[in-house]
Amino acid sequence: ATFCSYRTQLTESCPMHDQCRTSAAAEQQQVQAKVKVAEASRKVQYIAATHIECYLDVLTARPEQQLALLKTCPSLQVSTSQLSVTYHEVPQGAACDVSSVALRPCQEPWLQARYKGEKWHSGAPTIACTPCDCSTFDCPTHYMLKADASSIPGNSVGQCC
Repeated sequence: ATFCSYRTQLTESCPMHDQCRTSAAAEQQQVQAKVKVAEASRKVQYIAATHIECYLDVLTARPEQQLALLKTCPSLQVSTSQLSVTYHEVPQGAACDVSSVALRPCQEPWLQARYKGEKWHSGAPTIACTPCDCSTFDCPTHYMLKADASSIPGNSVGQCC
């Protein structure tokens, strides 16, 4: 039952993981679009404020310096590099690997790989294998037991939840 529970949770989690990742990537793109607008606005505001500071310096300067200072304000070059934001791409996602649960207990390939194909098998015979049984399986609370689990394609033993 532990393997059956693990297999069910793993195979059910993969689509949820993919959906969550897709949703998070879409949210990242939306947030980045808003941040780009805000970044451009902040840069314009910073340039304007720097120019205003220049004009305020003209007003507070000694009279003989005011004209020279006034001439520098319109051509003032303002760097906004400190306000630049780095936008990262969505990293490549890891594939959800269910290969470890592809073979299920009591399937012939599973029995061959784990028992019948081992050197010790003839000297230590095993008891009959008991496949996963949905009728006795306790699904996690957020899952529902499937009424006819054996109807799932490729599921000769049955799958729970």
